[in-house]
Amino acid sequence: MSEDSRIGVFICECGEEIASRLDVEALVGAARGLPGVAWAERVPYPCSLQGLRSIQERIQGEGLGRVVVAGCTPRTHLGRFVAACEEAGVNRYLFEMVDIREGCALVHAGDRGRATAKARFLIAMGVAKVRAGRADEWIETE
Repeated sequence: MSEDSRIGVFICECGEEIASRLDVEALVGAARGLPGVAWAERVPYPCSLQGLRSIQERIQGEGLGRVVVAGCTPRTHLGRFVAACEEAGVNRYLFEMVDIREGCALVHAGDRGRATAKARFLIAMGVAKVRAGRADEWIETE
């Protein structure tokens, strides 16, 4: 597996917002078994400065060229993750953010199994997207 095709998956616990409603360890285990995934881990708050630095260190230390973060909706933190990944050497088009908080943990709060299964599916889709992605360049227009 070449360095630029190595995928890292970072699953947010969001304190108890996600961790209390989803089986995060099962999600990490499932992610590790997906094609192309070289690294998968749970992160308490990946959107925090410490969390972003941890992801950057893992990108560099594990030689990751593609990244999936599963956590909140992209509306809230997408820009932070894209900037952090680019700073660590990951092309913005090889990054994907998967919503497992609002889309799984919160809407299926009463059914941990169903919420976890849906999150597993969404993470697999995110991994498939970055695995098939191409590293394009950002073009500024006037």
